[in-house]
Amino acid sequence: MTRYFLALLMAVISLPALAQPPEPAPVPTGRACLQQGNIHDYQYVAGSRSLIVTDTARVRYRLTFISKCYDIDRQFGLRFKGRGVGRLSCVAQGDSMLVQNGGSTRECIVREVEYETPFLDRADLAAMSTRRLR
Repeated sequence: MTRYFLALLMAVISLPALAQPPEPAPVPTGRACLQQGNIHDYQYVAGSRSLIVTDTARVRYRLTFISKCYDIDRQFGLRFKGRGVGRLSCVAQGDSMLVQNGGSTRECIVREVEYETPFLDRADLAAMSTRRLR
């Protein structure tokens, strides 16, 4: 009888810990290294100056371009032209993303590669609500 009482007491004591929301995933630190061969998904940010890329480890990166990258919302795949050797080299500042437009290819030069943070997500939502990026 005492065992059942203790088991019930332990279950009641641990119940508030189960009701708490999960801790958000930590934002990676250090230099952002998006490898060309490990790209899983991407989304364009309204305004055509940024692209959010998810790799196979589900880490999100933000690629910011020097100028507007037109027709980025009509792409079906990403191609990069970089200075690194092989598909596992990191996309870096000065590399280009190639955009196919009809019969010609346009280059969008990468200004910055950084980790996508919840702060940047909120800033995108706020900018879209005020229509500053359109």
